[in-house]
Order: sequence, then C-alpha cells, then structure tokens
Amino acid sequence: MPELVITVTPELIVVNGSDPLLMYSRSGWTSTSRKIVEESEVDGTRELHDLRSSRGTSTPGTISFGYNGSCIQVYGSLDGAADDKTANWACYVDGNRIKGSIAPRIFAKPSRICDGAHATVSNGPHIFTLVVNSVPRNRTFWLDWLSYAPSIGVSREDFSTLLLPHNSAISYHRTWLPHDEDSAKPTAAGSTLTVGFTGTSASWYWTVPQTSAPSVGQATYSVDGAPTVFTRTTDITSSTPEFEAEPRLLKTTQLGSPSDSPPLTLSRITVESRAVPSSTATPIANPYYISGALYKHLMVIFGSVLGGALGIFVIGLMVACYFWSRKERRVIDEQPLVTLRRASPNVTAPNFVP
Repeated sequence: MPELVITVTPELIVVNGSDPLLMYSRSGWTSTSRKIVEESEVDGTRELHDLRSSRGTSTPGTISFGYNGSCIQVYGSLDGAADDKTANWACYVDGNRIKGSIAPRIFAKPSRICDGAHATVSNGPHIFTLVVNSVPRNRTFWLDWLSYAPSIGVSREDFSTLLLPHNSAISYHRTWLPHDEDSAKPTAAGSTLTVGFTGTSASWYWTVPQTSAPSVGQATYSVDGAPTVFTRTTDITSSTPEFEAEPRLLKTTQLGSPSDSPPLTLSRITVESRAVPSSTATPIANPYYISGALYKHLMVIFGSVLGGALGIFVIGLMVACYFWSRKERRVIDEQPLVTLRRASPNVTAPNFVP
C-alpha cells in the first residue's frame, strides 16, 4: 500500500480564478459558484468537488497575471459533454512557454494544466499568461486557481497561502494515504490531521466520494484545543472563524469509517493573512473599495503611466527649447552688422536748448 510522502515544500501563494489581480483580456469569461461530480475511471465511484471562485470561458481568450516569485503552477478544469475533443491552451512566463501537464478530453475536477515547477524561472517579477486557443462546442474551460513560490521579502499580508496535502506543515495520523497526485484520504474512523498556521483564518477543501444516493462526509475540527466544532461537509469547504493574526493549531478528525461514511479526501488548505469581510455585512459590495494588493498593482501601473507621460513632456520641452534657441540664433545672424567708432576728442557734442 503506498505511503503518504511528506516533503519540505516552499510556502506558496494561491490566487483564485476570480481574483481581481488576474487580467482577462477578452470577453466571454464568467464566474461560478458551481459544484461538480466526477466519476473515477478506477473503481467507478464519484467525487464531489467544490469549484467556487473559478472563472470560465467557452470561447478563445487570455489571462495575464503579474507576480514576484519563481515557479508557478496552474489548475483548471473542462466540463461539458464528453467527446473526442478537448480544449487547446498554452502557458507562458515572460513570453517563454512552460510545460502543459495534461491534455485529456475531459477533466472535471481541478487538474494541473500548466506546471512551471521545473521551468528555469528566476526569482523576481514576471508576467504569466494563459492563452486559451479553442474550446469545444458545448464545453467550458475553467481557470480554478494558480499558485507560485514568492520571492524573499514579498509580503503575504494581501494574499492567501496554499498548503497542498504533501506539505510538511501538515501532520497526519498514520491512517492517511495518498489518494492521487494532489490529495490525501483517511482509511479509518478517527483519522486526524493537524496543521499550524499564522493568519486570520484557514479553510480546507475536501472531495467527497459519492454513491448512487447523495452522501455527506462528516468531521470535526478544533483550533488551539478549543471545543470541537461539528462539520457537515455539504459545502465541501470548511473554514475557521476569523482570529487575530497569531500562530494557531488546527486539528480535524474524520467521523465514521469508510464502510459506513464517505471519507473526506483532503484537496488543499488555504490560510488567509488578511481580514475577510463578514458574511453578515450588506450583500452589496462597496464599488469604491480596492483591496491592498490590487491598490499596489494599480499604483505600479499609475506610476508607470505617469512616469512615461512625464518623460514625454520633458523630452518635448527639450526639443522645443532646442528649436527655439536655433531660431533666436538665426535672428541674430540675419541682423545688419553695426560698426561702433570711438568719438574724436576734438568733436564737441552739440548743445540742445530745451
């Protein structure tokens, strides 16, 4: 039986498909709060996946994202009627194409569509671009999220941090096993996992195996040893309340055995480093609100535009001064030559009578 291999993984920043930092250059993109069911090709079981905050398109389009870091990985999905056709896409960093991980006919759950882990990408500012060249008819190509390793010194306060199941920050009870390349699953009742984090809140995402009848996985969680909170995973995504940004310890426990209750397969954990607006607030978003990260990006763009305009103005002023000085020199050169003579000492100046 395969073991769950834990590796020392660099801290990753995660950006959801609906994040305002992503620049969608063409129309046709739409947001979603959908959930999908995927049937396993191995044992025929079905899994429910939470795909909130995704952005999808049924037509060609591009997405650009500026980041300060190194390797980047992109997760997407393709839904619709299964056929022999698939979407065609490509990923680039600073104009250099990076590896596309998969090209199946249909991949309903979030899958790694671009893998820059082994690309030669140095630490520093980069521009990532996803180009969707074509999407089959009656299908939708979704960008679910992307993650990257930030450069040293990059502030995490305006971003969410991603912890994948094999991250060394997560401690598993021995009853956990790998489910696939990007998830882990418990094999017995009472299976636990713990993770330490520093942030204002944490969320963890499950996939729930489905049978012919809808099934609901169950688990509990506690933070810093506080009373356990019961969780029904009908929403698949579980989240802690908001805290002060201090070190915390999250512990989750699976309820029931796989024979009588569907196991909750861990997909990923995200940690928020910024305060999340309360769900009890007015549902109408403030149109004048700009997040800190977006504000910084807008200021960079504004500074670039202002600097360019100022540079053009200075160059124009220098050119104008140059032509003005040439004109003045030409006027002086065209004036008649005047000879000044010293007055003779014997010449008496005339007297004028007022």
